Amino acid sequence: MLKRDVAYRIHPAVGVARVGDSKSFYLAPVEVGGLPIECNPRTLRPRRGDPYVTFFKEAGRIRRQAAVFGVYEWRDGAAKEIDYREFDLEWTVHLANKKAAWYKFEDQRGFERIKASIAGKPLSARRQHLRNPDTLLTAERRKFIFDPGPRTLGPGTRAVSFEKKRASAKYLHPEFPRYTDSDPVYGDRVESLGEARRDADGRLLVIGAKGLAGGNEALSGDLDGKAWYDDTCDGSVLCRIRRDGRLVAELEAWCIVCPPAFAPELVNIVTLDDLMFDIAVRYQNMLPGLGKAEKRQLAGVVNPETEVEKIVRRFQDVLWVSDLTPLLPFAGLDVQKMSRKGRRSFARYVRRDANVLWRDRVHAQLPQNAGDNNDWNVSQVKFLTFTPTTLSILDQWVAGRTGKVDVDLECKSKLVHPLDRAAVANCVGGPLAPSIEVTWSLRYAHIYKSPWRIKHRETANGRRVTYERTGLSPYRDETDLPKGGDGGGCEPGDLTKRMSLPWQADLYGCTYQTITFNDKPNVTADGLAPPPTYALYWWPPQAPVRVTTFERTEDLQVHSGAPVGVRLDFARGVNSYMDAVAAWRHLGIVRDVSALPRSNSRPRASNLREYPLFVELERNHAEFIVAAASVGSIGNVVSAGDLAFSPVFFLREPLRVRRSIAKNFRREAHAIRHK
Repeated sequence: MLKRDVAYRIHPAVGVARVGDSKSFYLAPVEVGGLPIECNPRTLRPRRGDPYVTFFKEAGRIRRQAAVFGVYEWRDGAAKEIDYREFDLEWTVHLANKKAAWYKFEDQRGFERIKASIAGKPLSARRQHLRNPDTLLTAERRKFIFDPGPRTLGPGTRAVSFEKKRASAKYLHPEFPRYTDSDPVYGDRVESLGEARRDADGRLLVIGAKGLAGGNEALSGDLDGKAWYDDTCDGSVLCRIRRDGRLVAELEAWCIVCPPAFAPELVNIVTLDDLMFDIAVRYQNMLPGLGKAEKRQLAGVVNPETEVEKIVRRFQDVLWVSDLTPLLPFAGLDVQKMSRKGRRSFARYVRRDANVLWRDRVHAQLPQNAGDNNDWNVSQVKFLTFTPTTLSILDQWVAGRTGKVDVDLECKSKLVHPLDRAAVANCVGGPLAPSIEVTWSLRYAHIYKSPWRIKHRETANGRRVTYERTGLSPYRDETDLPKGGDGGGCEPGDLTKRMSLPWQADLYGCTYQTITFNDKPNVTADGLAPPPTYALYWWPPQAPVRVTTFERTEDLQVHSGAPVGVRLDFARGVNSYMDAVAAWRHLGIVRDVSALPRSNSRPRASNLREYPLFVELERNHAEFIVAAASVGSIGNVVSAGDLAFSPVFFLREPLRVRRSIAKNFRREAHAIRHK
């Protein structure tokens, strides 16, 4: 008989799946900076022995990542996964992509200005701000949403797919990508948002789609491809639990489906877990003594040294995938042995003002990442700062206050499981302009139901909206405070609709950026930052910039065009946004080769680092052409007399107009010429 003090939760609260062009997939990591987990293809459970993934491609194709959701029973502050044999579980997943129906990309402050300018005005006032602006009526705008509708996996259902032929007859508003022609002019036809499966016990797996993108107009260098679609997405996860035929609980979670992890063991400077922790502390009554951070009335409630060690380790991570050599003095700090004077000295280099670059005219302040709004002449946010909660913890550490409260225990008091934190800690939490997985909308506290848990859209009386008869909304902004008959919360597709379209535009266009670092009011002119400028990075662990080559055989070096140990651009050969749509699948994976299993080796922990060496592996070298560019004197161009050359990379098969459509273009051109 069930006791009343038992609570049930789905964990993780936000699961992370990733796209890939291979049919093969693995299970999402369960540790911060940990490797994903190899699964048994029959049971879909972790492989026995050493389960960690050792290769991220199969036959040159990037494998997909499955987000794994389980049900846990909470008693007296302790969580234990249920015995699935005692329950009947019915999972329902509703994924959607709203990008083509949403507004053009704007950073947080820019979008807030747009909302203020169009408030109370007719739909026509929105036209200039919309993606695909030719249609304004809500019913017509809804057709730009990729919404296959909900899919349900009952006890007798092992797998479902999020594609047109599997749409439910009960869902009245399924929508799928529509192109002018039978196929898009550029890229691939997008037809699915992935699939969902049950493992042998009854857990839910949400598996990313193929990473495809296609459109009818060439990308022009911005993040808003007109008439484009892609298959990244997000949406709700529901679970109805029955025991002996009786409904025990209805549980909620969320899933995001995002780009591949090209450096899966490296962690971003500011993570999505940092952001959610900050929201929990400042707005959701977690760690009340720390919640007074903005007033600097600090209480020693956590272990600051542990939290500061995380930051230092992330400095080390970023160095492997960037040329941020100014981080070297900080990446080697032993925070356990630092004196109070040393702590104060370190803290002076941590940025407090988002528009100030220098600590002095030698060292740029930390973190050395671009800010959300660094290329607008109003409401500037040039440089990234840590979250207010992280800064408060840093202040405790500097002051020598050592906390006695275990953060993990405090999280458990709010029914937050370590899986909740690990899942999102492997995602970006800043800068969020727009980022890779999710964007700045996650900074709004009212889109959360509880710590780390996204609120599903509700009516004013608290009932969850199901969309069977209304469909998803193309205009509704979940960041607005609830008003009227709307109880607030998120719809499927809301967490990713502000991302770039297609997703490859962010991977290619947001690696590093030159930013004006003086105090002049204008930080951009004709799209460029006027000097003096400083080169800052976006999120190197998610979009690597510089990597170390490691091709050790003659054959591989002939194809790679580089010896072992050279630092090269990660995206070499990808020379345009259109190239990125075609070539993302050919890029390499940055791995710690010192931790790769060897023959007769014992199983290891997925995040074990003794003497790490992160290098680029699994790049599809055959898909690129290596040429030699003359870099000597001008006479060298003709005679190559001094033999000074440098390697240049090109994509062998760039994204092309589809043959059938190109043929029609030629026919039309021929008819016009001979009319």
